[in-house]
Amino acid sequence: MFVDETGDHNLIKIDEQYPIFSLSGVIFERNYYYKEVTSLLHAFKLKYFNSIDIILHQYDIRKRNAPFNILLNESKREDFFKDLNELISSLKFTIISITIDKKKFVEHQDKFVTIDKNNPYVVSINFLIERYVRFLEINKAQGFINIESRGPENDKNIYRSYMDYYYNGTSVVSSRQIKNKIVNFAFYNKQINVNGLQIADLIIPTLAKKALGEENRIYPLIKDKIFASKTGRVFGIGLKRFP
Repeated sequence: MFVDETGDHNLIKIDEQYPIFSLSGVIFERNYYYKEVTSLLHAFKLKYFNSIDIILHQYDIRKRNAPFNILLNESKREDFFKDLNELISSLKFTIISITIDKKKFVEHQDKFVTIDKNNPYVVSINFLIERYVRFLEINKAQGFINIESRGPENDKNIYRSYMDYYYNGTSVVSSRQIKNKIVNFAFYNKQINVNGLQIADLIIPTLAKKALGEENRIYPLIKDKIFASKTGRVFGIGLKRFP
C-alpha cells in the first residue's frame, strides 16, 4: 500500500478554506504493480515528457510548474488529462482513505482513545492500519506500507506511533493481527520516483472532497476501487470521515 496525504495536521491554526487532514492509501498486488503498473506509467511519461524520471505531482500539475508547463497548450492539456484519467481508471488497485474534519476533531478530541489524540496524522494511521489489516485478511495476503516522508522529525513520530500499534494493537485489531499481515513500514522522499506514491498523490484530493460531500469529475473514475463491505458500502469502510 502506498500512502500520501493532503492538508496538514495543525490544530492550532486551521485553514478555513481547507479544514481537513486526509490520508489515503492505494493497494496493488505486488507482481501486477512491478510488471504492469510500472510499464504503463513509464509509457505515459515517455509519451508526454520523453523521460520516465518525471514525478507526477498534482500540485505541480495544477500550477503548471515545469515540466508540466506543457499543459499551458490547450490541445496538449486536453490530451494529457484524457490519457491520465484513462490510465488511472484502467489500473487495478484498492483505495482506503481517511479524512479528519479538524474543527470537529478539536471539539471532540477528549473522547478519543488513541496514542496521541492531539495528532490527526496518528489517528488517521490508526484507522488506515485497521482497514488495511482487514483487507489483507479477506484476501489472505500480507502487505507493506510505503508512505511519503514528511521530514525526519515527523517521520520519527509517525514511526513511533506505528510501532506502538504494532506491539499493542488498536481498539479494533490486535498486535498479532498487525504483525501477521503488515511486514514492512517504510518512508520515501517525495523526490524519489515511486509510481505508487504518485498514483496516491493524484487521487487523494478527490477522495478528501468526496468525504466532505463535494463532487468532482474524477470520483466516478475511482469509486469502484474503494474498499467496500460485502454489501458494497464504502462510507465508514474504505472512505472514512472522522469524527
